[in-house]
Amino acid sequence: MSLEVFIWIIVGGMIVAILGAGSVYYLNEIPTNKQLSRDFIIGALFTGFLYPLIPESFDEMKVILSSTAGDIQKNIVSTNSGIGDQDIKIGPANF
Repeated sequence: MSLEVFIWIIVGGMIVAILGAGSVYYLNEIPTNKQLSRDFIIGALFTGFLYPLIPESFDEMKVILSSTAGDIQKNIVSTNSGIGDQDIKIGPANF
């Protein structure tokens, strides 16, 4: 197993554990270590099984995660600057 797969397994486990903790906090409860460990293991196993099947998607996510906030902001500004078509109306129809 390569280091990259191991890192993605850890990241997947952390993401699922964070989502699980968020859902428990939403129910006004405090998550236990058992719940967090269970969610981490589920996320790690899911990511570990999924990574070999679609590594190209993980490469795209790695590029997105490694980009800085300035690059993301610049990309958002550049995509919004192309909106200038006056024939396209967005919103409810005017009858």
